Amino acid sequence: MFMLNVGYHWNWASNLDDLRGVIYLATGNDYARLSRKAIPEYSRSLFDPQLYLSGLDVSRCSKVCARLASFSWFGVPDVPQFDSNGMHRNDWKAQVREHVIDHWENSLPTEETDIYNACFECIEFQLDLSCSHIILPSPLMTERENEAEISAQWLDQSIEAANECEVGQPILATVAIHESTLNNQAFEANGFLDTVVDQITSRTGIDGVYIVIMQAQTAHPFETMSAVNQAYLYLSNTFAQHYDTVIVNFADIFGAVCLAGSATSIATGQSYATRRLCMDFLDKTGGTPLPHFYSHPALWEPFTERDLDVCVSRKCVQRIRDVTRISRPLMDELNRGGSASNLPAWAEQQSNLSAATQHFLIRVRTVMDDLSNLSIPDRIEYVNDWLGSAIARQSIIQRRFGESTVHGKMAPADDWLDLFNNLIE
Repeated sequence: MFMLNVGYHWNWASNLDDLRGVIYLATGNDYARLSRKAIPEYSRSLFDPQLYLSGLDVSRCSKVCARLASFSWFGVPDVPQFDSNGMHRNDWKAQVREHVIDHWENSLPTEETDIYNACFECIEFQLDLSCSHIILPSPLMTERENEAEISAQWLDQSIEAANECEVGQPILATVAIHESTLNNQAFEANGFLDTVVDQITSRTGIDGVYIVIMQAQTAHPFETMSAVNQAYLYLSNTFAQHYDTVIVNFADIFGAVCLAGSATSIATGQSYATRRLCMDFLDKTGGTPLPHFYSHPALWEPFTERDLDVCVSRKCVQRIRDVTRISRPLMDELNRGGSASNLPAWAEQQSNLSAATQHFLIRVRTVMDDLSNLSIPDRIEYVNDWLGSAIARQSIIQRRFGESTVHGKMAPADDWLDLFNNLIE
C-alpha cells in the first residue's frame, strides 16, 4: 500500500486520487496546526513523531527545530504555548523559533520517568488525532555502541505507556538507524541489523514496525548509497517474518523493491525532504528547482526540456514513455516531435513543478498499490522484469544520447536488481 508523507503542504494529499494512506511528519506540522486543524479521513492515517531528529543542528535548521520543539516529547524547556485568543499562529511560530535557538539542547531525557512521560505524551497525542496506527517514539541509532540499548529503553517505556493508554490501534515500533552503522559487519549473521530485529521481536505488545534510515547529506533519492537500500530490503524482509505490518518510509522508488521483499506499505512524498530522510534540514536550501518527468519504465527523472528534447531528436521517446492523466499531453507532444517548452505546465522553468510532481505521485501511488495487491511470487516476478527492462532502457538512452549529457538522475537499476536477487536467492 502506498502512503503519502504529508509535510507542510497538505494540498498534495487532497489532490491525489484514490489515496488511502498518509503519514503526517512532525518536521512539517507543528503541534498547534495538527491539534487545531481538521484532519482529512483516510483508511490509514499515521503521525511520525520523528524523535530520531533530536540531534538536528538548530543553527542550520531553526525552522524545523521549532516545529519539533512544539511537541513535548522533544523535551525543550519553556516552549511558548499557542493561545488562539491572544496571537496569530505566525507570531507564535516566530516566538518558538527564536526560543529554540537558545534552548534546543540536542539531547533527550535519560531518566526513566522522563522517558516514560515523553512516550506517554507522544502516544496520547496520536490517540487524540485518531491515528489508525500508533508509531512509538525512538531515538536514532548511530555508530555509538550504547544507542541500541538506549533505543531499547525507549521501546520498553513506550510499550508500558501504550498499555497505560489502553491503545486499541496496532502499535508500531520505530526502527530508526543512521547510514553510518551500515558497514559490512552490520549485515552479517548476529550483526547490528540482526541485533535490532531481535531487540524488537523479543518484546510483546508490538504489532509491526516503521522503518526509516537517516542519511547524512542532501541528494537526489536515486543517489542513495547501496548499503542504505540493502538495509531497507533486509529489514523489511526480516521483520515480515514476524509481523503483518511492515512500513518502509523514505526509501522512495526503491520501496517497490521492498514490497517484493515483503514490506506491506511504502511511504514517500513530493519533495526531496519527504522522499529521502536526511539530517540536512537547511533553513535556506539555495537554488530554485526545475521540473523533471518521472519515467517508471526507465527509472529516470529527465529534465523536461534539456533531456526530453534530446530524446525526441535521438528517437528514444518510447523508451521513457509513461502516461498518467497529467503526463498525457506531454507524451502526445513528444510523439509529435514537439517540446515541453510548448506546454506551460511542463516547460522547464523555475518552480514550475505542479504537473511534474502530480504525475510523479500518481505514478508511484499506482505502482505501489498495484504491487501490494499481488502475491509475493508475482511481486518478485514484477520487480525482476521491471528492473531488467529499466537496465536495458537506460543503456539504449545513454547510447543514443552519445556525447550529449544526460542531465536528469537515473536510478542504479543494475545495483537494485543485484540487491534484490541476493536477497531472494
